[in-house]
Amino acid sequence: AVLLALFATPFTRAAEPFYFIQLSDPQLGMFTDNREFAQDAANFEFAVTAVNRLRPAFVVITGDLVNKPGDAAQIAEYRRIVAKIDRAIPVYNIAGNHDVENTPTAASLAAYTKTFGPDRYTFRHQGLVGIVLNSSVIHSPQQTAGQLAGQQQWLRSALSEARASGARHIVVFQHHPWFIKEAAE
Repeated sequence: AVLLALFATPFTRAAEPFYFIQLSDPQLGMFTDNREFAQDAANFEFAVTAVNRLRPAFVVITGDLVNKPGDAAQIAEYRRIVAKIDRAIPVYNIAGNHDVENTPTAASLAAYTKTFGPDRYTFRHQGLVGIVLNSSVIHSPQQTAGQLAGQQQWLRSALSEARASGARHIVVFQHHPWFIKEAAE
C-alpha cells in the first residue's frame, strides 16, 4: 500500500517555487505475507508513473521499502522499480521498521546501510534542508542505544548547520510519526 503525498507548499527562493513528493511504505511483500509481491509492485509502479508525470523537485520514500528485512528478491524488485524514476529527480530513501526490523540491532542497521546507504543524512534543495532520521532507533532503541545517542548528537549538529547555512526551510523526514493522537505521546 504505497502512500503518495504531494507537498505543494510553495517552498521558494526568490521566484523559484518547487514541490516534492513523499511516498511511503512500498513494502514489497506485504499483501501476501512475503509469498510474492506482484500487487505491491503494481502499486509502486503506479506511484512511480505519477512521479514521472508530475516531475517534482525530489522524492522522499519514508520507509518500509520492503516487507521482510534483507530479503534479496524484495530488495531487487524495489531497486528495479525505483530506477524507473527519471534520473533527473533525486530520490531519498529512509529506513522503516520493515527495513531494519521492529527492534533494530547493530547488524540490521549495518545490513540496511550496506544495501540502501546511510540511515541518517541531510540533503539540500534550494533553500530547503532535509534531515533524514532513522525513527526505528527512536521508536525501539532497546538494542541500539549507542546508535540512538549518536543520532541525537548528529541531529543537534545537523540542525545547527542548517540554521547557520541560512536554510529557509528545515524539514525532518522519518518513517514513524512523532505522535498519533496528541503531541504528549
